Amino acid sequence: MSLLMLPSVRREIDPVGIVTLWYDDATYQCDSHTAFVDIKKLMPGHRLSLQKCGKPCIKRYWHLQRSTELHLRNEVDYIEAFRDVFGGAVDRAARGSVDTALMLGGGIDSSAILAARKGFERNRVAVDITCISAVLAPEVDDRVSLDEHRNIREILANHSPNIVFQVPVPGDLAAKINVADLAEIAWSWIHPVDASLLVPAIVCRLASERGIRLVLNGVDGDNVTSTSVFYIDELVRKGRWHQAWRESGMASSVNTYLAGTPRWQLFFRAALSRLEPSVLRRLRSWLHTSRTVRTLPIHEVMSPDLATASNLANRLWAAREKRNRAPEIHRLNNMAYWLSCSMEGSNQIASRFGVEVRHPWCDRKVVDFFARLPEEWRTKKGWTKYLVRKSCESALGSKVVWHSGKGHLGYWLNQQAVNDAAPYLSSLLLDQRSALRGLVREESVLEMSRILGDASRTWPVNDVNDILKVAALAGWLRNINAVFNHG
Repeated sequence: MSLLMLPSVRREIDPVGIVTLWYDDATYQCDSHTAFVDIKKLMPGHRLSLQKCGKPCIKRYWHLQRSTELHLRNEVDYIEAFRDVFGGAVDRAARGSVDTALMLGGGIDSSAILAARKGFERNRVAVDITCISAVLAPEVDDRVSLDEHRNIREILANHSPNIVFQVPVPGDLAAKINVADLAEIAWSWIHPVDASLLVPAIVCRLASERGIRLVLNGVDGDNVTSTSVFYIDELVRKGRWHQAWRESGMASSVNTYLAGTPRWQLFFRAALSRLEPSVLRRLRSWLHTSRTVRTLPIHEVMSPDLATASNLANRLWAAREKRNRAPEIHRLNNMAYWLSCSMEGSNQIASRFGVEVRHPWCDRKVVDFFARLPEEWRTKKGWTKYLVRKSCESALGSKVVWHSGKGHLGYWLNQQAVNDAAPYLSSLLLDQRSALRGLVREESVLEMSRILGDASRTWPVNDVNDILKVAALAGWLRNINAVFNHG
């Protein structure tokens, strides 16, 4: 914010920085954008220096690159290689601290950190780490069934010490940690963010109250271990027809993103990718992108004026073309971008509660390992993150590692946050109605303000997310306009 004090910096909002609330793809075209027209972001792996003449110079000193693929003899060697690299990363993050907490969810990413602290052994207890987890309250557990909740219960049954808080969050914890409470953190960023910082805030606060000063976070696992949904196509392109047919059947049954897709459809698409000429494939990709962008529906909450001001259609076109031309480079750049965003958010939260958050999945050796890992070891036998799951099975058990559901507690936390802060949010939206004009449809602002008056109402997940995003934007605009006018 101090940059806005410079006389040469215009106090104007860049619409590209706002549109990314709804369209992440818009960031891929020019990742250095911020929410201000004259302020650019220094991208990961870049260095800014001043020449003798005073001219700024930006150079890239490091970037993710796949280089040579990692080829080992068999599955056992791949498992041992992962355990060695990831176990070392977790040890470096913990640094021998006896007061360490783990932000434990029900997915394999955070669970793998615990497995590493157990030495990847089932009967070994990691007494030097406290798991802090959210679980469904009994009244909610009777109505819904979530993979994340079941996995957390399974893990904690075999681990102590641990700290558990219920969702909906009861008592003073809910009163002190909600949307309004996070305003000065989430809405003082260089760009607006939503309430996705809610769980880290609760975990950091509980750790701080118990004298724990180090928290390990596994949120980055998805970015580091990401795999293409077209991995079967890659097998066919390499001439592995039999393996591709087998994978098509398994992916149809268990793959997180492909489950339910008919086996023949997955295999036919893969065969087509091998048989059709490259020129025809590029033409088909171009036509698909063209049709997608041409028929692009403007988000029902976002103002069409914002789409026009940010040149959204052309930006999405350029981003998708860039991704289609070099998917592997795009994947690595995308990974670096989101890892930097994740660490930025954690640091903001942690500093408020006097704790430090570290990210074992962001360890350079881990990132380099997965950048070199062949595609067939990222997803195998239909399972995403196959190597991670197989490596952790002995420590966590098959129930935890071999599940593909994505149901989690985030919706229930967001629903509670909206309910708890409904009067505040309604007032905020109405107060910032004029500031939101041209960014959010005015009728959407009025409708959100109206339904927030019914604090007992339960909304679909998309409605809750939209309310939080618009509220985050409104709070951010309030703070920014105060700086513009009085800073």
